[in-house]
Amino acid sequence: MRIASGFIRLFASLSVISVFSSSQAAFQAPQTNREKMNINTNWKYNQGNVTGAEAATFNDASWGTVHLPHNFQTLPITGGTFYRGIGWYRKHFTFNNSYGNKIITLYFEGAMTVTQVWINGQTLPIHYGGFSPFCFDITSGCKFDGTDNVIAVKLDNTYQTQVPPEHPDGTTTEFELYGGIYRD
Repeated sequence: MRIASGFIRLFASLSVISVFSSSQAAFQAPQTNREKMNINTNWKYNQGNVTGAEAATFNDASWGTVHLPHNFQTLPITGGTFYRGIGWYRKHFTFNNSYGNKIITLYFEGAMTVTQVWINGQTLPIHYGGFSPFCFDITSGCKFDGTDNVIAVKLDNTYQTQVPPEHPDGTTTEFELYGGIYRD
């Protein structure tokens, strides 16, 4: 009897899964003209604070080139020490006029810890925290005439009492909070 009742429960579960799978297969997302562009390659990077790096006309030619994801660490970590400070990223790109009627959204999957972003020198809201994704509508700041657009990102992973998971009393967390745009 136990085997039979177990078999009946298993059969009923498989039937429900089968019905659920059939209904999922019938669902199709509506067609949109949404386009996703991966901009993870060829970012300019500078470790340390730089005055004026948010300006679209700032000369970043001497900065290194990195690909995302990227973190501030460039040397092996020894003795529990690592860089906590400010780092800058800049990305150059162009749009032609076919993008002028679209909404352009900049999406970060993760950046540590306090993130300031500019598009062509236009300030966007500050994001606090390193573990949650965030995005900005950058449409109004973009140029759609084939000329250079610049995203500037200033990251600060110094000790931040107001940003979890840092401890407000100054004690250390149980893990390292590396700075950088560490996800796509």
